[in-house]
Amino acid sequence: MKKAFVHMISRILFVFIIILMGAAIALLAGCCGKGPDSVGVRGAPGTSCSVTPATGGALIQCTDGTSQFVSNGTDGATGATGATGATGATGATGATGSQGPTGPQGNPGNTGPQGAPGTPGTQIQMVQFCPGTPSYPSTFPEYGIKIGTQIWAVYSANGGFLTYIPPGQYLSNAVGSSCTFTVNADGSISH
Repeated sequence: MKKAFVHMISRILFVFIIILMGAAIALLAGCCGKGPDSVGVRGAPGTSCSVTPATGGALIQCTDGTSQFVSNGTDGATGATGATGATGATGATGATGSQGPTGPQGNPGNTGPQGAPGTPGTQIQMVQFCPGTPSYPSTFPEYGIKIGTQIWAVYSANGGFLTYIPPGQYLSNAVGSSCTFTVNADGSISH
């Protein structure tokens, strides 16, 4: 578009120069008379022109009825690509994004090393105080609970109650299986 406008202005200037040259020739003809007081022939009146922008260029119209359409010039060839500009400064850090979805569960880990051996626990067992095999309805031997080396049993005095039986001699009055027995210091039973 810029080239077309320059081309249009060049044509207008060309017409204007032609008009000026005509006026200059007429002036020179008047100056070259027969004497210092002579007046030359009056030249023809000049022509006034106007320029109106139009689609695709501009229209020059003169008062003498003549006109000339000046077309826009064509675009020139595309210029070569310029050199790459310098890298701009690093932009500001963007806002923190929203938290993503929970990822899938990972694979099971390796089996850990074997733990240290545990300490021996306290042994608990039932002990029979007098010989005999339980038999309904005549024989019911009495039992106690041995925890480590201690014997716990139901003591029949005062209505009966569970208590620790220290080493010593005792009487079991169980139904069909009564006897005298001894509780030893290691928790064993002897008769």
